[in-house]
Amino acid sequence: MMRRLVFNIIGMGLLALAFAPGCNPVKCGAGTRERDGRCVPLSVVQGDGGLHCGLGTVLVGDECVPSEDLCGPYTKAVPVFDDGGVPMGFVCEGQGTTEMPTCPDDFGPNGEFCITGQAAYLVDDQGNYMTTLLGDANASPDATWVSIKVYDPIEYAQDPTTAVPLGSGQVDPKTGYFRLVNVSVPGNPFVALALDDLDEQAQNLLAQVGTPYDAKAYQNLEGVSAFVITSDQIQDWTTKIGGDAALAQTGCPAPQGGGDRDLLQCGGWIGIYRKGDQSDPGDLVEGVAPTTGVMATKLDPNTTWYLGIDADGNVVFDDPTQGVVWSDDQGPHEWTGMLGAVLHPHAEVLQYSGSCSPDSLCSGCLWRGIQAGSTEGVILVQYMFPLDCP
Repeated sequence: MMRRLVFNIIGMGLLALAFAPGCNPVKCGAGTRERDGRCVPLSVVQGDGGLHCGLGTVLVGDECVPSEDLCGPYTKAVPVFDDGGVPMGFVCEGQGTTEMPTCPDDFGPNGEFCITGQAAYLVDDQGNYMTTLLGDANASPDATWVSIKVYDPIEYAQDPTTAVPLGSGQVDPKTGYFRLVNVSVPGNPFVALALDDLDEQAQNLLAQVGTPYDAKAYQNLEGVSAFVITSDQIQDWTTKIGGDAALAQTGCPAPQGGGDRDLLQCGGWIGIYRKGDQSDPGDLVEGVAPTTGVMATKLDPNTTWYLGIDADGNVVFDDPTQGVVWSDDQGPHEWTGMLGAVLHPHAEVLQYSGSCSPDSLCSGCLWRGIQAGSTEGVILVQYMFPLDCP
C-alpha cells in the first residue's frame, strides 16, 4: 500500500543534506549547522548534554531519524526539505510485501473504517480474467504510479471532477496491494474504489474505472478488488462493438470538441453476475438477461454487448463461436456468457437486476436490485449478486 503522510518535524533536528558546489562554503538553513561538508542539526543541550529529538524521531549517533512506528505497515519514512534545505517533514512511501495488508483493530470516532485489497486487470493482455494483479515484483518500492481513491458513488456519478474522496492512497507497485485507513463513512450505504494514473500530466495509461462495494461505519472492507482497464483496451473495445455508430445508438452525445465517440467518453457499466456475496463472490453465472427499473425491463440488445475471450486471449463481444462467449454454439444470445459479464455503454443511473433465461445455467437464481449506472469519462465495473441461487 502507498501512503503519503507528512509529519511536521520542524525543530526535530533531522539531517539536512545541503552540499554546496565547488569550493563555496556550505550554507545551512535555520536550525542546522555545517559539519564535515554537510548540514546537521543544531545541538539542543539537555541534562545529559545530548541532542533533543522531536516527536516521531529517535536519536541515532548525532542525528534524529524516524522512529519505526512513525509510518504504517509496508511503508518507509523519507525526509522532505524546503528550498533552504531545512527539514519540513517525512513522506511515508510504500514498500512491497508478498502478503495482503491488514486493517487496524480500531475505528475512527465517527466510524471511519479501513479498506484493503488488490488492483487487478479486468482482462490482461494474455486473456486472464480478473486474476492478474497490477504489480511488478521487480519494481522499486517507490516507483508507484497508480492512485486509488474512495468515493460516494452517487456523488461520483453526478460529477467525478468535483466529487470529494472519502479516502485516498496509492497502489503498491510491486504487488498491486493497497490499504486505505480512516475512510470517511459515505452518505449512501456503499463506496466506489477508483483507480487512475498518479501523474495527470503524463500519458494516460489507465482509464478511470470505479468498483463499488457495500460499506458502512465501523465495518472494514478487506481483500476486495479494484479493477483496471487500460486506455489501449478502451480503444480496442470501442472498435470491436462497432465504434462511433454503435455508441451513438446508446444515446451517448458526440464529443464537444468533435471526433468519434469512445467507450470512456460515453462512460459505461460492466455488470458481472456471480453466485456468491461480497465476502465470497463465488462462481460466474451464464444465462442472466440484465434488467433495469422496478418493472425489470430487459436491456435493449442494441445497447448491450456480452464479453468473451477467444482462443488467442483477445477480448471479443457477442462472438457465437462455442466456448468463446457462451458455452453453446447457438449464440449470439441476449444473456451473459461464461464470464458472467455485460457491457452497457452510457448506462443511466437506475436499479439494475437480472432474470434467468429458460434452460440456462442461471435457472433458479433470483437477482438483487442494485443501484448502478455510469457517467461520462468513467467505466463502472460492478459485481451483481443474487438474493438466492441454488
